[in-house]
This record gives sequence, C-alpha cells and structure tokens, in this order.
Amino acid sequence: MKTAGIRLITAIARPFRLTSPGNTTVGSCNRQGAGYIRIMEKYVACPACGATNRLVEGKSGAKCGACKSPLPVEGRVETVTDASWGKFVSTARLPVLIDFWAPWCGPCRMVGPVVEEMARKHFGRLRVGKLNTDENPVTSSNFQIRSIPTLAVFRDGQLVDRVSGALPAAQMDEWLRKHV
Repeated sequence: MKTAGIRLITAIARPFRLTSPGNTTVGSCNRQGAGYIRIMEKYVACPACGATNRLVEGKSGAKCGACKSPLPVEGRVETVTDASWGKFVSTARLPVLIDFWAPWCGPCRMVGPVVEEMARKHFGRLRVGKLNTDENPVTSSNFQIRSIPTLAVFRDGQLVDRVSGALPAAQMDEWLRKHV
C-alpha cells in the first residue's frame, strides 16, 4: 500500500530504518506493528530572528514559525559577536560549536573549511558559529582564549568541551560526535 510516497509496512518483524534514495535515514521504528514510523527531525535557527525551528527532512520551503522568514536548507557557519553571543549560545536548543579565530592566523584559515564541512554534515543537530577574537575581545577573554584556533562546544549556554589547534576533518568529526 502506498500513501504520499511512503510505503506503509503492515507487519514488522524487527526494528527498521526508512531511508531516502540518497541512503539518508528519514525515519525509523523500534516498535513492532503497523504504522510506527518516526520521521527524523532537525532543528535550525532562523537567520532573521534567531528562533529555533523544527525541520522535517525532505520538506522544502520551510519558514520560521515566529517571523515567517525562509529558513536555510543546509548547514552554514554564522558570524558571532560580543553583542550576539548571548542570543546565539544561551538560547540555542542544540549544541553549539564556536570557532574562535582571527583573520591573520594561518591555522585558522586551514580550519575554516573543515568547520564549514562540519556545519553541513551536522546540520540540524549542531549550530555552528565563528567568533573573530580580534574584533570581539570581551567574549574571548571571558573564555580565556589564549591560542587560536580554539574550537568550543556549548550546551545550554555552558562550555562542555574545547580543543585548541587545527584538527583534520576526521578527528574533528570524531570529537563532535561525542557532543551531538
């Protein structure tokens, strides 16, 4: 039986995963019986108002529930300042990765593309931002940033973990998986 493009399974012998053509998990079930399909959800912050919005994978044309602005459809790195720090980190429903960097720093420029890759890879499970330590000394000194690049993970506004220095993509992904 087909309904709205999703095949309904009438008898489930074991837990299953529902995947899209790109082999991305879009639903799963750990209960036996018919019709127990849980759609995988992601959360994204509105670029206009900062509100957290729930996205259902595969659905296009998503708009913010608060201000009705269009929502991004892929992960991106947002610029964070001293002024926007509280709203960006403290109110985030997701874990937040912050890249403390400076434009003159060679290793920071090497880590930048890796951070962007992690933003795309963990879109909807992790919010990613960059804070220029030269332009935002208050936040940098609050977290005692002594060397750059420094990557820090925050949850509920609190620092959970941090690492200094340039990490390769595989090592950064492994480090982030502990927090996502």
